[in-house]
Amino acid sequence: MSLQAHGYPLEHVLLPWCDRHGITDLASLDSRTLNRFTSELLEQGGRRGVLSRHSMASYVRSVNLFLRWCRQEGEIGHGQAQAPKVPGRALDVLTRGEIDRLDEAASTEGDKVIVRLLADTGIRACPALGSQQRMGFSVRLPVGCGLPTYVS
Repeated sequence: MSLQAHGYPLEHVLLPWCDRHGITDLASLDSRTLNRFTSELLEQGGRRGVLSRHSMASYVRSVNLFLRWCRQEGEIGHGQAQAPKVPGRALDVLTRGEIDRLDEAASTEGDKVIVRLLADTGIRACPALGSQQRMGFSVRLPVGCGLPTYVS
């Protein structure tokens, strides 16, 4: 994960929260204080309103990563923010028959390779479609094949 991805929760979520609550040193970020932080996030949300549990979990991961680094540097004790429970996502997957129909509908050998690559490895569509451009071919799903023309 990039500095930018970790930086946002620290600079735009944790630090303003600390400012509002008069927290000026790292030693004040004990487990009780961090629980107040996550409770407030859960109840009040962020700048744009209510946060999803996935966003909250991502913010808490970044905060905990920062706190872990601070502990390694000898700056703080063992406080850690509690991440909210995140519901698992149910994925809608293609059946073997639908994959076979896609394979049969593919107009070129390159298209068939991409269909099989996606189906047999579980790789996400974006990396696969990005690599197909480097290999010099592109996937075109026929309209009316009965399957979605994209994978989300």
